[in-house]
Amino acid sequence: MRTRVQQKGFTLIEVLVALAVAAVALTGLTKVLGMSVKNQSSLEERMVASWVAQDALLREQFDGARSEGLKVEQLGRTWQVQVLNEPTLLPEFEQRQYQIFEVTFEGVSEYSSASLSTVVLKENFR
Repeated sequence: MRTRVQQKGFTLIEVLVALAVAAVALTGLTKVLGMSVKNQSSLEERMVASWVAQDALLREQFDGARSEGLKVEQLGRTWQVQVLNEPTLLPEFEQRQYQIFEVTFEGVSEYSSASLSTVVLKENFR
């Protein structure tokens, strides 16, 4: 009589299925981590650009120096300030918008990294 011997361990198919499940899980985890790093970089860019916009606004308020076309280096990056003046409903006031663009080796970015708006008294009403 033959007796059956109990096998201990996993079959080859069970091991392959386990490896496939682990590979899918690790791929998903890698994508999530990649998106997290990209979001962190984008958040840093917008935060530093908002600092540059605030600095440009304060420079004009306290020194009277125009910020249009100003290039600023902040935290190892170069930024360019663009100022847009728009009329308001009150003729003696105008809306001033500071847009901040990152300057790279390819040139100035076509999308602004930050924007800051304020309302100021027009020059000819001072």
